[in-house]
Amino acid sequence: MLTALFPAKQAKAMPLDGWYRIPKPAASTQSTSRDNIIRFQQSQDRLAFMAAIRNRSPLQFEEHSLTYFPDLSRATLDWRRSLRPLTKELIARKIPYRWGAPRSLIIPQEHGDLKLTNAAEIPCIVQTLGLPEQKIAVSSQPSPSTTTHWDPEKVRPLVPAALRGNPSSPSGS
Repeated sequence: MLTALFPAKQAKAMPLDGWYRIPKPAASTQSTSRDNIIRFQQSQDRLAFMAAIRNRSPLQFEEHSLTYFPDLSRATLDWRRSLRPLTKELIARKIPYRWGAPRSLIIPQEHGDLKLTNAAEIPCIVQTLGLPEQKIAVSSQPSPSTTTHWDPEKVRPLVPAALRGNPSSPSGS
């Protein structure tokens, strides 16, 4: 599948930590789509992959239609959603930006990138870019879902045994 996106030599040079297919629910009798998790060993390979599939989703591979999504936590998604007033203004003014990891908004500038990592930096970014402050009312309060605690025991049954480090798994990890 990587060779459908990249030249064969480049695709073979992209080492993966793993490619896992999430099992369908036992009660499901339908042939529905299934999630796959791709883990790249190097972040630049992951970034190249995400850049290659951007604006090409769904991608046709053999007889299958594939759609890709980055695996982001609920807290990261909520944080990005809280920055929507700012990103709408950036889009309206045709100011390019990109999302950084683990949770940042990067705005390339001539003198260096502006990096927003928390709500306290918003006024400085708005002033530096010359944006109208009244249009950018970003809440600094965390959303309700960011204050809840993640319970790994609820997710554990969904993770394949080989990833859990289960000694009874065939890989012996």
